[in-house]
Amino acid sequence: FNLNSSNKNVLDVSWNKLVPWILATSHDNGIIEIWDTRINRFPILNIKEHTNSVINIDWSPSHCEMLISGSADRTSKIFSINQPPHFLTHIISDTFKSKVNCVNFCTSNPNIVLANS
Repeated sequence: FNLNSSNKNVLDVSWNKLVPWILATSHDNGIIEIWDTRINRFPILNIKEHTNSVINIDWSPSHCEMLISGSADRTSKIFSINQPPHFLTHIISDTFKSKVNCVNFCTSNPNIVLANS
């Protein structure tokens, strides 16, 4: 599979844990792209909710439409790809003293997320 993206610098790739043909890529321009490898070589959705590089992304292990992101803008945000405007919630930026380098959903409890800066 070859990604045909207008966003050149991919910082992270995450395959959906429940829908194996869906993946997300994060980019240094603050955009997250969602891809369906069955139908298209272009993104099916672009999410622009960060003001700086999106460093890390992770899909929920229990909700196939939910994705968490960590950014150099000192925020972590949770999105639903099925529900416009897609942005659901965020962790307050005052929590983080620097860029958010790592985000993960807990595999045993999907209501718990980890975000680390």
